[in-house]
Amino acid sequence: MKKYVKNRLLLTCVVSVVSLSIFGCGHDKDPVDTKKSPDTVQLQGSEKTPEKNAEKTPDLTGSIKEMQGKQLTVIENVTETSEDGGETMISPGDGDDSEFNKIPVIYDESTLFSIQTIYNGGDKQEVTEATADDLSVGDLIAIWGTSQEDKLIATHIRIIKVVIS
Repeated sequence: MKKYVKNRLLLTCVVSVVSLSIFGCGHDKDPVDTKKSPDTVQLQGSEKTPEKNAEKTPDLTGSIKEMQGKQLTVIENVTETSEDGGETMISPGDGDDSEFNKIPVIYDESTLFSIQTIYNGGDKQEVTEATADDLSVGDLIAIWGTSQEDKLIATHIRIIKVVIS
């Protein structure tokens, strides 16, 4: 039971940090470790830049459940707003994910991939270029794209990694 509580607490902390980094906590501080806004930050080692909508709220945030070809099944995180305006992302813990939406996501060769690494609880962030090969089951991802029937066609997939030191 102690291990379960400890794992849930750790998961809640990680989700809170990721939520703050994705949705921000105010307009008084630029959360990206650069003088430029995220939509103009050049990815390290590349001439590509993230899409103009990368600063907007993602169309889907969740964890990769399955991967097959160029299709992912993503377990959608639930976002709740507290009375003080803060947001909390809720995702399934180990095991039962039956109460969460599973969204099929399709990507192709024109999809932009990036990795957002968050250090020290959001004090520093780094966005680097990625490829589809960097995706793996269990990764927390943010996706921008367009809905088509019961699928999301991805234009940008960002892998979110949190480094707790």
